[in-house]
Amino acid sequence: MIKISRKIFNYISGNIKSLTEEERREGQIIEKTLQKLSGTNLRTFIERLKILNVASEIKEAIKKHGWSYSLAIEVNKLRNYPEKMKALIEEIVRNNLTKKEVERKVKDILGEEAEKRVKNPFKDSFREINKRFSSIYRKLPEEEKRKIEKLIERKLREIYSIIEKYE
Repeated sequence: MIKISRKIFNYISGNIKSLTEEERREGQIIEKTLQKLSGTNLRTFIERLKILNVASEIKEAIKKHGWSYSLAIEVNKLRNYPEKMKALIEEIVRNNLTKKEVERKVKDILGEEAEKRVKNPFKDSFREINKRFSSIYRKLPEEEKRKIEKLIERKLREIYSIIEKYE
């Protein structure tokens, strides 16, 4: 199940171009099950698995201080700077910093590295399209889903051709 979930996640993320019919059916079953059990979708579930890979100091802070997922992931951005990460963890605990304060501190610590990262101007648009499409797609009859899949796959091929042109 993990293997198929990862493949479906990569498909949703655009890292692979297609799924077999069997994988699509399994993905729908997994998606429905996750929705019923946890109220989340597959993407969110897999994304949340990142918490398993945070630094041990952060795992300890989660247990001891009840840190949220988002706070832990934010602090984990400093994983390559262990001394700075440890100092920030101590400051968060000592001063009960908010997530926004932590985000600013992490950005300051990363300094130029954070500034160098190029923001994808389409990231929010793609996220919004995926969110809206997912809610609509689930409600459609199978025949309509197949029609829409073909249309979207055609548009995705156009997008991939643009990407390949510049790779």
